[in-house]
Amino acid sequence: MEYSVNTRPLLQQDSDTENDDIVTQTYEENVVVKDDKPLFRPPEPQDRYNMAYIIFYILGITTLLPWNFFITADDYWMYKFRDVNSNLSTFGDQKQRTTLQAEFTSYLSVASSVPNILFLVLNTALTHKLSLQKRVVGSLLAMAVFFIITTVFVNINTDTYQDVFFGITLTTVVLLNVSSAILSGSIFGIMGKFSSKYITATIGGQALGGIFAAISQIVALAIGASSVHSAFVYFMVGNVMILLTLVSYVILSKTVFFKYHLSEKMGLTLNEFQSELVRPRIIDHKVIFKKIWMYGAGVFLVFFISLSCYPGLTVLIESDTHGKPWNGNYPDNTINLF
Repeated sequence: MEYSVNTRPLLQQDSDTENDDIVTQTYEENVVVKDDKPLFRPPEPQDRYNMAYIIFYILGITTLLPWNFFITADDYWMYKFRDVNSNLSTFGDQKQRTTLQAEFTSYLSVASSVPNILFLVLNTALTHKLSLQKRVVGSLLAMAVFFIITTVFVNINTDTYQDVFFGITLTTVVLLNVSSAILSGSIFGIMGKFSSKYITATIGGQALGGIFAAISQIVALAIGASSVHSAFVYFMVGNVMILLTLVSYVILSKTVFFKYHLSEKMGLTLNEFQSELVRPRIIDHKVIFKKIWMYGAGVFLVFFISLSCYPGLTVLIESDTHGKPWNGNYPDNTINLF
């Protein structure tokens, strides 16, 4: 097949002999295959030993750790807010509970849910002011501090100032859930940059956290530990878990695998890269809301209805077979899977 190639210099003036500058050359017919590989895409790093997967699982457990451990330690709260002038058991008739015993779980639910929802929304504003590293590490450090305060109060006699302790506990719960919301929002905010495998790990970790807290209570009750000693074990496990999560995240953030997926410019073609340089970063929240409002409404209704009843109302319900070995030693509210 013959092709005509113009070899005339670019700045040469036109002349009547223009066609003389056209040289006919002969080329062999070749098959041209388009290269689909992006210009700037380096080899994708591997998740060695599934380390990132395991750490995302741990992060998922920790996001709901305050909620799971506080509602699991119901025996401890009933002991702290008992009638100190009465010899009645804290697990007696519901009508014999003190006002603080009867109302604490409802207050706990509100003190957990309201700040959690508010700061999940406000977390979107923090993304432009605080880096991911500061938000995750800062929220984990704050959670550790508040859990340590809660652990210290386990071995302090608060019988003479139960109302003050009630207020301190709820304040701690609010601050814990503020930190938890920032951590959760930050982690799920970057999940879209990873494959569905790691999203599943984080969500699975949240479910495992509830089961883990319930198993901890069952073991404590099985060995006959008192409510105070059981609570001390719960909160110490929580402290260790937060510390483990903090160390794990710092290690993860330094890996090439993590940095690769968080880099916004990785994997762009030349044209896309040039477009990113000149195109303003405008986020249209209306468009986003139109795409997710049905899913958001469904999730909101599920959590609103569930948390309206659980644990504030369900904790007050006693089994018809209460008094038998299993129901007597392991109350119905032991299995907290939310």
